[in-house]
Amino acid sequence: MLYGPVESREKLLELLKVVVKAVAMPKDLHVRLVAQLNLVPKLIDLLNINDDYASKEILLILINLAACDSRCVETIKGVNGDKKLIEFLSSSNSSLVELSLWALGNVAADRSSARESLLSTKLPALLSNLLAGQIPLSLRRIACWVAAQLCYDSPHIGKVQALIEPLNKCLYQTDPQVLSESLWALIKIMQDKFTRGLVVREVDVGRVLELMQLETEEIAIPAAYFVGHVCAGDCMCTYSILENGGIKVICELFKRHSGSVYITKYTCWAIANLCLSGTSYLSLILDYDVMKHAAALVTSSHEYSVIFPLQQ
Repeated sequence: MLYGPVESREKLLELLKVVVKAVAMPKDLHVRLVAQLNLVPKLIDLLNINDDYASKEILLILINLAACDSRCVETIKGVNGDKKLIEFLSSSNSSLVELSLWALGNVAADRSSARESLLSTKLPALLSNLLAGQIPLSLRRIACWVAAQLCYDSPHIGKVQALIEPLNKCLYQTDPQVLSESLWALIKIMQDKFTRGLVVREVDVGRVLELMQLETEEIAIPAAYFVGHVCAGDCMCTYSILENGGIKVICELFKRHSGSVYITKYTCWAIANLCLSGTSYLSLILDYDVMKHAAALVTSSHEYSVIFPLQQ
């Protein structure tokens, strides 16, 4: 029906609502629907009409299709649907920006090749501008999530470096989802020694240490993991921990958070890395009496089987 002449705007919207309901069906039916009706090219073409309401309905359809499976994602990319979605990020309508970004996040979440393709577009730059600006919370949440998806494979720093500063600014937000997704994105960027140093120079390590102490594990876990990566870096990275009072924070959290497997593992990993940084760090760590707690964990549960070189 979408390929025939549409009698009126009302008829078009009615047809789009039918398709929105159809793509809410189980995923295997999504694939058959897309394949048999060849919907995506027409939907992308309809995005060229100057009708925000119709565009919202179309974007909702594409969000569901992109979340379906790789075949649907490849169909969207095959007709340059990802590029059309990126164009909508420059819209003055925040709802269209939000829906487009959501669809792009689903594309990025599909597989490595989809992420690599998006990283070669202007999406990282547009995403950086969005995060740096004053935007609604719902849009910020989605933007941080998309950033985390794009950085999932720890891409080349040149493709994502523009995201570091705005993600650091997001660490001063109070929303748990924004904080969590921002931390995970930064963690994925800092997967080797070179990028680790770049991230530490631009990110407020003191703020991450504050987040690490929160009771909300959705935030505290990635914050602890981030700190573990910093402690695995060079002397500049480890000094950023020292100058922000991080050794006390890490040791106290290690002893206090025995109820959380992940926080305990990540703080233990951070302590181990700091111990390997030199005898001065080892001496400071021993002042916080972590040996007894470490020994108890090693003997009580295999879940905490981590390298802890204090005996050296």
